[in-house]
Amino acid sequence: MTNDTLLNIKKLLDYPQACGNQTILLGTGYISVLTPPENANYAIMTIDSGEGRVWWTGANPTATDGLWLQAFDVTGRQNLLNFRAIGTIGTPLLNIQYFYLQA
Repeated sequence: MTNDTLLNIKKLLDYPQACGNQTILLGTGYISVLTPPENANYAIMTIDSGEGRVWWTGANPTATDGLWLQAFDVTGRQNLLNFRAIGTIGTPLLNIQYFYLQA
């Protein structure tokens, strides 16, 4: 292998690989969950046009219970699967970019 080939392999191992995305309309009357791709173990999320709350434990947030949503990341496959969100004001859109991080 050439040094260039080895460098490219190292870059693939060092940097996260995008593997999907999702947009969820968060309603005030229902809980939303993620549907991450099978190999996703990390996500970056933002919220647009409104407010919402989340929990990573699998517990359901409410309009007054949970962490406020803004821009944040979620690490770990189980945290992605346990993630729950709810809208509290307006009609927020939760935008998610999923990644696979090498262990």
